[in-house]
Amino acid sequence: MQRSIAQLPPGVVDYYFDGAARRRALENKLRDEFRQQGFSEVITPTIEYFDVFERGMRPEMLNQSYRFFNRDGDLLALRADNTCAVARLVATKLFRAEKPLKLFYVNPVYRKENPHAGKFSEFTQAGVEFIGRNSVAADFSILQTAILTLQKIGLSDFQMNLGHVEFVNGIMSASSLTDEEKDRIRKFLADKRLPELEDYLRSKNIPDALFEALIAVPTLVGGEEVLSKIEWIVRKFQLQPILQELTALYHLLKQHKMDRFITIDFGSLKGMSYYTGILFEVFTEALGFPIGNGGRYDRLLQRFGLDLPAVGFSFTLERLEAVL
Repeated sequence: MQRSIAQLPPGVVDYYFDGAARRRALENKLRDEFRQQGFSEVITPTIEYFDVFERGMRPEMLNQSYRFFNRDGDLLALRADNTCAVARLVATKLFRAEKPLKLFYVNPVYRKENPHAGKFSEFTQAGVEFIGRNSVAADFSILQTAILTLQKIGLSDFQMNLGHVEFVNGIMSASSLTDEEKDRIRKFLADKRLPELEDYLRSKNIPDALFEALIAVPTLVGGEEVLSKIEWIVRKFQLQPILQELTALYHLLKQHKMDRFITIDFGSLKGMSYYTGILFEVFTEALGFPIGNGGRYDRLLQRFGLDLPAVGFSFTLERLEAVL
């Protein structure tokens, strides 16, 4: 069937006149706020070697990247993830720079997404990376930056679902489950497919304590009281460091009157494979998709030859525009 010349590929849009002006204004507001909070801008190339993203992205997300060969036979890719690109930049160009590094970017990302699922094939991320500190204070700083930035651009009705990668990992660490089985359980939890999770766990004939803990994870959602509800899991699976970390983080948020934006959700597991600690998604009632996400990734830079902890987040501008 012949298509119209006016038709665009799925998942991309044109910006013109007022729409283009609004987009540039939003980008500049975000840049100004990030700079005001002490972050410096970096711009990475649109085209990278494919292995830059291979070092940090899950296989199913890698399959969504736009790949091609250059004349020398090297496998290249359009920018499929900003954090991987920034990690490559820091490890290869900024390794002698004074730490910690506070960097930000406003760059497009390209993935073969399903536009009918509220996703885009080309979308712009505005994000920050705090590199060189592994502490509750650094995690709080990133959450604070996200909250203050959203407020500064005119958004007040939002909620952050805050979880920790190592909570579920720690529950499963001493089990006989294979890596593939663990990944499937994480997927069920992240997608909130609870009946399927229960059926799958029963089919694996796992110990009762492990079954009860994993089934409880989706119910561990709420405010500060959730930290009390997990105490039996913490004792059983020796997860005291995670509880201490989250308790200290929540105390800082409460101290700065930011806890009203936080929902603790231990089933919040969506994101890149490089996350190692806290992770969070940002939601509004006006949109059924997250407008941003982030977390701690202490081992990603190791994959580029530099051992530095890091934490960061990004907002998706197309979704921000929809709720502003």
